[in-house]
Amino acid sequence: MTFNILVVGTGKIARMHAGAMAMIPEVSLGGVVSRDLTRAQAFAADFGSVAAFSDLTEALSHPDVQGVYIATPTGPKEEIALAAMRAGKHVLVEKPLASAASAERLAAAAREHGVTVIDATHFTHNPRTAALQAQMPEDIGTPLSLSASFQIDLADDSNIRYDTNLEPHGALGDLGWYCARAVVELLQPKGPLIRTETEGEFRDGALIAATGFWVFESGERASFDCNFGAGTFVQDLVLSGTEGVITMDDFVHDWERGRIGAEQPDTPAGYTLRQGRMTRATAAYRETPAAQSHVLSLLQNFVTLAKAPAGEASQAAQQRMIATQALVDAAFFSSPQNDR
Repeated sequence: MTFNILVVGTGKIARMHAGAMAMIPEVSLGGVVSRDLTRAQAFAADFGSVAAFSDLTEALSHPDVQGVYIATPTGPKEEIALAAMRAGKHVLVEKPLASAASAERLAAAAREHGVTVIDATHFTHNPRTAALQAQMPEDIGTPLSLSASFQIDLADDSNIRYDTNLEPHGALGDLGWYCARAVVELLQPKGPLIRTETEGEFRDGALIAATGFWVFESGERASFDCNFGAGTFVQDLVLSGTEGVITMDDFVHDWERGRIGAEQPDTPAGYTLRQGRMTRATAAYRETPAAQSHVLSLLQNFVTLAKAPAGEASQAAQQRMIATQALVDAAFFSSPQNDR
């Protein structure tokens, strides 16, 4: 049986996921919702003339829709997700959320209505992440610190990321989220967060760059650097442990297959491992090949989790979503301009 997913939103990221749905036999695009019906109809026409709606309640009433993918600005995400779950639909929601409290409310609603809700963070579903997690004890021993940098060149000032009414977290929500998620997935701190400091750069009130760190009671520490104004695409990560160091220059979207339509099969996904006195020449590169983009894996895993919404995997995914947003919140409110 095909798992039909209703897409809410018509932007670039919505289009990418709608296109990915056509590449997976077990998934199909079940319709599109936009407040502007003309825009929804144009989107639908590009993807096989699927149903187009301007009314969310009407769209959610269709029994042949099992899941909802929410690709709207941050503000309305919680309201849309709650409405979808009340209608018995499973929810895949773009990051970031409004707050960790919002993430907790979504997880509680999923339990109440017997559905699942997860965030659409692709690299979580990349086979490299699971392989790296499995190899970490042997490769680096106990994780001690993580440094992550995600920077892009966002020259278009009209982009919604610069609109604080639509995206209040700015660069921290859009880019820093991935740095925070790397902490959750790879550093895996054992104790609570005890200290956060952030230095931000603002333009007309929008947070366009941020650098800072998180320190945990159990001793782990992490730093992040995110920026809308970089001259290139940066996605670097360093994970240090008691026995070695892992580095990647593509931790968000692996060069090999991360981006649909921009694959580089001659650049195999993986990570560099250094132990002891290894040099650049002697460092080991551990390949972690993937048969497909992690965008496709995300959608497939969403369907799998929907089959067991109360299962351990679904619950763990929701806790990672909450933990990631909590780190973003801490960084955002530790910036002097955003201090409560």
